[in-house]
Amino acid sequence: MLSRLWYEFLCLLNDEMHIQHCHIALISDNCPSHPSPDKPPIDYTGPTPSILTNLTLIFLPPCKTAYL
Repeated sequence: MLSRLWYEFLCLLNDEMHIQHCHIALISDNCPSHPSPDKPPIDYTGPTPSILTNLTLIFLPPCKTAYL
């Protein structure tokens, strides 16, 4: 369920940034509930964005979140 929320959040954020003509970088920890957008969750039935046009995802290496 968490990965589905993450995927929907990315789609909504990308759409919002597109409307505002902004480009952002989103830094995320590397955990199972934050899958890459090119691999949507199995139970996800919404639209699949082929490319996040206004959003760049940067995943932290494993075990680096504690240092932030």
